Amino acid sequence: MIKKILGICLAALTAVSSAGLIYGSGGVSVTSASVGGNSANIVYVDMIPGRMGEVGLANNSVVSDESADNIVKRQGNSYNLLTSVNGRYFNAYYSGSGTSYPDNCPRIYSAVITDGELINGGGDSKLPTIGFTADGKAIMDLVPFIPMVYVNGSRSFSTWGVNSFFTDPSAIMHFTDEMTLTVPLNADSKMVVIENGIVTEVSEGRNIDITSGAEVLAFNPDAYAEPPAVGDRVTFGTRRTPERSEDQTVLDEVVNAVSVGPMLVNNGVNVSRDNPSFTESDQQPDTVTLKAFIGVMNDGRVILGTVTASNTALADYLVDIGCEGAMSLDGGASTMLYTPAEGYIKSAGRKLANVISIVDKYDVQQETESADSGKASSITLIISEKEYIPEVEPYIENNVTMVPLRVISEALEAEVSYTEDTKTVKISKGDTTVVLIIGSNTAEINGNSVTLENPAVISDGRTMVPLRFAAEALDADVQWNGAEKTVIITG
Repeated sequence: MIKKILGICLAALTAVSSAGLIYGSGGVSVTSASVGGNSANIVYVDMIPGRMGEVGLANNSVVSDESADNIVKRQGNSYNLLTSVNGRYFNAYYSGSGTSYPDNCPRIYSAVITDGELINGGGDSKLPTIGFTADGKAIMDLVPFIPMVYVNGSRSFSTWGVNSFFTDPSAIMHFTDEMTLTVPLNADSKMVVIENGIVTEVSEGRNIDITSGAEVLAFNPDAYAEPPAVGDRVTFGTRRTPERSEDQTVLDEVVNAVSVGPMLVNNGVNVSRDNPSFTESDQQPDTVTLKAFIGVMNDGRVILGTVTASNTALADYLVDIGCEGAMSLDGGASTMLYTPAEGYIKSAGRKLANVISIVDKYDVQQETESADSGKASSITLIISEKEYIPEVEPYIENNVTMVPLRVISEALEAEVSYTEDTKTVKISKGDTTVVLIIGSNTAEINGNSVTLENPAVISDGRTMVPLRFAAEALDADVQWNGAEKTVIITG
């Protein structure tokens, strides 16, 4: 406890006594400090409810790059952006013309999670990871993300990675529509196409483009698991086990995360010399390089920055100011740091594949959506004569009102449980049991299959379901007042 208090005090003193506070507003402050004899640019962000980290992808792809400014502007158009820093390593040295997967493209290396889904990398290696929950928490730990496949709710197996290519004959691969280049599958492999959670094709491998909303499993000739069959129901999940068991509860709630490294600080200790899986010369603890970094302070703030220093010197500094966990990000020409108030404190010297941003998670576009945008904002929700203001606002999509499940079910005194591995939601009230699978248009009520107008989805870390289905499945009555955009539920 004394160490933690001292760390917080040192952090406050550093902000005042370093080269100068540039600005501080809305829980965001920019400062500079001397690290290893060089000047470091540092941003602190208070993590509060409604604030979280976002992973921005170049062109919404895991195999593309574009200017940092394009990625940052896209995130600023959607949310109240507070700060951005460059993210995960990627292949920055492809030829630049005639891009092809997997070798001649700016593909991202290692794990990326967005909206709760693993969209890149994965495996059983524990890698330095920063994750963000929907309610304003940040966590840093060594974490393996094991991609899982569930067939018909009973059979399961793991893949070697998501949007990651393997020639090993035993490999099983999983590709999503964030893979925007043609995937060259060998003819002796088996290819399984999944659309809306259902297998629609099983065939020999070929060059394939992943269509929007589809997912593909590829089984190399000696894969240990049998491919699903046409008509099978397939869901995907991720097993996450932090090095520190006490982090499990928060890690289960993480909706956005990225694995980078090397690890600089873990549990308040300098671990820059304990990164055996990082073998590149510029990743060694005493090598002085230009780099970006990110971490979590003892008081829960996130720290981001750029500096030319060795990992050891940077880690020593971070421990001294009260950092609980920190890791290096990509460096060299990728190094970038931005705030709206200061602009580019450090500009990237090349295109980037991904960016980590801290945002206030309200949707700016929601306030200005036109009638043909497919969604409507500011819907009032009244349940049993009480008005509810959920953290995630109800909206209309395809003429179906989508609402936060937990608000509805708990207001109607139903019990809700969620199984991360199978993306399965279970709601129970009296003799009624409702089962939904995220992304699936099919649900079950007391074992009987029903078709949903819209599938259940995860939005801002909350499960959103079709209003009428959720309420009527729990024996409630639903009324819609279109003039006042008000939903009235009684039951």
